[in-house]
Amino acid sequence: MKMVSIFTMFMAAAICPAAHAGNTTTRDTIITMRVNTDDSLYNISSDTLALTDTTDNKECRAVKTNLLWDAMLAPNVEVEFPIDYKRRWTLMAEWWNPWYTWHHNSRAYQIQLFGAELRRWNHIPDRHHEIMTGSFWGVYAAWAKYDLEWNSHGNQGEVYSLGVSAGWARRIGKHLHLELSASIGGFYSPLRHYHGMFDDTHLIWQRNDRVFYVGPTKLKVALVWMLPRPGKKKGGER
Repeated sequence: MKMVSIFTMFMAAAICPAAHAGNTTTRDTIITMRVNTDDSLYNISSDTLALTDTTDNKECRAVKTNLLWDAMLAPNVEVEFPIDYKRRWTLMAEWWNPWYTWHHNSRAYQIQLFGAELRRWNHIPDRHHEIMTGSFWGVYAAWAKYDLEWNSHGNQGEVYSLGVSAGWARRIGKHLHLELSASIGGFYSPLRHYHGMFDDTHLIWQRNDRVFYVGPTKLKVALVWMLPRPGKKKGGER
């Protein structure tokens, strides 16, 4: 009787399903064995219990600002979120919008940029690696329009940019990360030179021009605020 019980429990443990890597929950099969009084019948029943994975990350979205652009009085915001179930691939979108004129409109610092970046983090989030930390690489695309003027002489135009990025991030606080990254690529910018008259209420076209550039395109020191997963509940469900 005792040897049969041990053998049955060993076989039951062997058929329990393993946890799937990358899932947010694991499922363990609880095996119970009931033996009748005459030792002639063994009934094995199972009950499946969903347990919370201790490697699960409660944070899954990020809101960022590039401190270098902030230092240049250029408001900017970025959002990033996972797009696959392993949370290794993420999508980042960014927006910059410094929009200033001063000195009787004879000086302008106006840029409006929209960009997106597809990233691949080199570690899958688990008990040893937090989400959106460590090293990553990515590809980006961006579009911008601008008006840059100094003492009534300025340029207006658009920018179309493509490139690749690489960077690194780590946690520095309870909900804060620090991210460092750089990008190389190229951009094309058709632009128009102008001269402002009558307190710059009239911009007089001078000539058209085009700019092509290949090389470093972005540098980032970003402060990242990690947001919790919506509707996240503690524990598991029976």
